[in-house]
Amino acid sequence: MKWFQFIPQFFFDAKYWNSAKKNLKQCNICGFYPNYWFPRGHDLPVLQKFKVIGGGKRYVDCPRCASSDRDRLVFQFLCEQVFHPQKSIKVLHVAPERPLFNAIKRKFNCEISGIDNRSKGYKFAYSHEVQFGDLRRLKFKDNSFDWIICNHVLEHILEEKQALLEISRVLKPDGMAIVQIPFSPILSETIEAERNWNSRKRQDLLGQWDHVRLYGNDFVDRWKSWGINASLSDIQQSITKEIHHLNPFEPVILIKKC
Repeated sequence: MKWFQFIPQFFFDAKYWNSAKKNLKQCNICGFYPNYWFPRGHDLPVLQKFKVIGGGKRYVDCPRCASSDRDRLVFQFLCEQVFHPQKSIKVLHVAPERPLFNAIKRKFNCEISGIDNRSKGYKFAYSHEVQFGDLRRLKFKDNSFDWIICNHVLEHILEEKQALLEISRVLKPDGMAIVQIPFSPILSETIEAERNWNSRKRQDLLGQWDHVRLYGNDFVDRWKSWGINASLSDIQQSITKEIHHLNPFEPVILIKKC
């Protein structure tokens, strides 16, 4: 009797494996079905206290492409509701995450630009495609981009209003920006750091050593008071969040150029 005759027949059945895959979580950026996910973030008391969405320690990073849960959320939203391969668009990606940046280039018919200001305290492995840039003073003309992706950047910038106005300025009419931030759904007012706070105090009170604020659930109204048309959206089906190992409570934060 041959050794392979001891293997159950279902092992050779494609329907079995297709069914099994449906029960696994898949990275929507690289297509991999991980058996485990790498950790991200830190388990700090302030993040637990305020139930911060987009913060805290969690096992979410893909072991193949290193995409995070927030990378996959943004990419899924773009795939479902936004980008169309037939239409050429211009995209600006601020502080671009490599897996998300490369996935957008591969999938969509777009001209994508990346910028970063290379802040101290971080290691960078950007290619020549990512140029130096300051979100507070963008070196682009008015109405330049159809879409801007700004993923967890604003909480590092003191001049928040200036940065948001710059995003709005360089968007084309009816253009959109995805502006993800960590925020607390139970904190009524955003906590702003004082200029004399050291890195330890920022970590203890804001959730990270280099953050300048901890967003409360007032940020949409605050931005609107500055003339920024902000809203919360989501991907089409909640089950998709489970499949791609996303935070079920994290919305997509949108800014629209009117």
